[in-house]
Amino acid sequence: MIKFFRKIRQGLLSENKFSKYLIYAIGEVLLVVIGILIALQINNWNENKKQIKKEEKVLQQFKNELNEDLFILDEITTSNKFIIKSCNELIKYLENNMPYDDSLSLYFDRWASPNVLEFNGSTYQNLTTIGPELIRNEHLRNSILKLYNFSYKKAKTYNDYFRGDFHSFIAPIQLQNVEAVEWGKSSVPLDYESLKKNVLFINALKWSKNGHQSNNKEFSNLREKITSIIEMIDTELNSKRFD
Repeated sequence: MIKFFRKIRQGLLSENKFSKYLIYAIGEVLLVVIGILIALQINNWNENKKQIKKEEKVLQQFKNELNEDLFILDEITTSNKFIIKSCNELIKYLENNMPYDDSLSLYFDRWASPNVLEFNGSTYQNLTTIGPELIRNEHLRNSILKLYNFSYKKAKTYNDYFRGDFHSFIAPIQLQNVEAVEWGKSSVPLDYESLKKNVLFINALKWSKNGHQSNNKEFSNLREKITSIIEMIDTELNSKRFD
């Protein structure tokens, strides 16, 4: 092909047809430019396709991890509900001067059992390395960033604050007044009758109850945000952007 064009140029020059040669030269330059533009367009199309595939993969990873986070929240929320129930039962028995019942052993064991809260963060860390702009939907991108930079941190701060208070003063109160029989299943009061007049112990029960209720309220709000983002991701993955 190159030899063919060279022969045309040489023929036009040998015949002193400069004007035709000039037109031909301009046409040849235009062909080269068009060829380069087409090549660039193909390259850009390929790169864009790669970015779309990468975005699709990241969004699917976010969806998977967020569903795992929902499972974690549900487990902790369920555990907190039983702790709240344990506190309510013990408060009822102690403040109403009710006689000891063997069923209380589980409540005495579970009234002060703070949970560790850890969320998945590998996909978010990967996104910060790649660049958040990989997610083209601005609203979805901002929602994900807000979830990890604010909502998750707030929920973890709530939970960690409670765990810190537990180790500072709830655990000593528990150890001074309750004997563990079987971890996670049964504990018995050292002196049940004295606990009825133990203001510090009863106040600790109320503090634990209120703290876990507050945490569950925060977790409920967080669950709604996570669910909303999962729905947004589903909508995005099902859109024509990924056809």
